[in-house]
Amino acid sequence: MPDVQLDLPPEADAFVNRVRKVEGTLGGSGYVKYGGEEFKPTKEHPADEGWKGATGPDGRETHAAGPGQWQPGTWKEQKEKFKGYGVELDFSNETHQKAAIWDKGYEEYKKSTGRDLREDLKANKVEWAKLSSTWQGFEPRVTQSDK
Repeated sequence: MPDVQLDLPPEADAFVNRVRKVEGTLGGSGYVKYGGEEFKPTKEHPADEGWKGATGPDGRETHAAGPGQWQPGTWKEQKEKFKGYGVELDFSNETHQKAAIWDKGYEEYKKSTGRDLREDLKANKVEWAKLSSTWQGFEPRVTQSDK
């Protein structure tokens, strides 16, 4: 089955790369499990293929995986949403990963700020911390110089 053409705005690539950078997946294919272990992706999220997960920074289990460091439930939500667009998301498909990251970011940003992510990207005024509920890499960090 040929890949359905997904229409992404010009800003999507820069946004996806920023997400991948803060999540530690920008290098290489981005197909890494939480903790840095690379894996060969299949159509499904690794947790659906039997991966038991890893211990996250807060001591709880995490199943974050792939370029967007997707948790299984979040990936399933995106899969359901994209079915409505006529697209069967494939975890191993780079274009599908980009589209899902863009879509989730756009939706979360609109919900948390009331603003359009595309416009804020163009104006260089994105409030990145507003995306931290999906991508922990955007959480504000306290450093020695902040104290």
